[in-house]
Amino acid sequence: MEANNVLADVARQLRKSCADHDVAASSWLLGRLSRPAPDEGAPTHEQWDHELRLLPHDYGGGWPQIFSMLEDKVAIELDGDAEEQARCVAQRAGELGLLDATRVEVDEHSAVWFTHFTNVQLTEYVFEEAARYRDMPVLELADELDEDPYLSTYFAAVVGMSGPDVLPDLVPAAAVLGIAAWCWRNDTAVGAWHVASDVLMARINIAVTKVIDEHVDPFDGVDWAGLQPSLTDPAWSLPDGRKVAELFGEGWPEVCDTVSGRLVEWRRLDEDVLGPEATLRLLTIGGSTSYTRHWWGQGRWPARCRTVVEDAVDGTSPCPHPTTSSALSGSLQISLSRTNSVTRCWNGSSTCQRAEWTGRMGSASTRRHGQSHVLWNQPSGTRIDQAGARHGLGSLLMS
Repeated sequence: MEANNVLADVARQLRKSCADHDVAASSWLLGRLSRPAPDEGAPTHEQWDHELRLLPHDYGGGWPQIFSMLEDKVAIELDGDAEEQARCVAQRAGELGLLDATRVEVDEHSAVWFTHFTNVQLTEYVFEEAARYRDMPVLELADELDEDPYLSTYFAAVVGMSGPDVLPDLVPAAAVLGIAAWCWRNDTAVGAWHVASDVLMARINIAVTKVIDEHVDPFDGVDWAGLQPSLTDPAWSLPDGRKVAELFGEGWPEVCDTVSGRLVEWRRLDEDVLGPEATLRLLTIGGSTSYTRHWWGQGRWPARCRTVVEDAVDGTSPCPHPTTSSALSGSLQISLSRTNSVTRCWNGSSTCQRAEWTGRMGSASTRRHGQSHVLWNQPSGTRIDQAGARHGLGSLLMS
């Protein structure tokens, strides 16, 4: 590593930044970057060119404050050019659930409420981030959020009820679905002016998701100013050439007005209240709820589709006979039903975690299939009791 001037400079900066905080953490990270994983030799030239290894995290020293998303080593064969290799990695990562937001589940024997864990996450990654963006105390920010009618409703209905087990990760693809769900499909006139069939509505929703994706950047956030005219453009068409405005008929003006209203609302929250990062994290939860987690665009979607097709080919699942328009609608419903039953297996093997807590949050672990992994170690001053609890959104803050 030292031979590379750029990495050497990064190493010096990392040592300097950690000198007054956690020297052991710095040494561990630098050492891990410069040597192969334990019990593994250096990769051969062939392996280096054609195999990517994803390794479970088994560091037992209490730092960094993360837990492993994998139980076993995953080797991804890389064939073809860079574009094909990227496709292979995305496909396997999607199958493993690594492209979706993290979902957690507290161990049934835990002495700590699940809400304590999620409140800590929301505090660190949403409230504190928004407070930094606004340059104001986090408790003062919480009071302001409490008084915001739309945001307080979103926290209660989406974060609290539909996605209570979703961590506020920053997953752009999930944030895109959050916008599709809560700025297009719900709380607008889209449902009231439902198009001719569920299949057609699904095609429109997919087209919506693609448009939104063009306006979401993981670093710059959401381009709300560009997104609004794109979703309300009367010339906007499906791939088959049909104009979305014509499919909604006389309801299109109301659809445009209500969708624009939701986009304006979220732009206000983004620019004036939360900032781009906290906004993307909240939208990630909105795109990963029990309602949206199986929508087109999720990281597992290609894997689910492949499973459905493979089951149909080998006779595991009977195929419907789409001889009529209604039969075609039924075909989609049957496929999605089969897909959901498959994803329960995927969910259990990758993103559903069981968290086991001890003491005053001094230690915690996740348990999956009988294995335990370090989840995090909070500073000793962090408390999980009700001391200092507040009403409203302020009650989510963990001090």
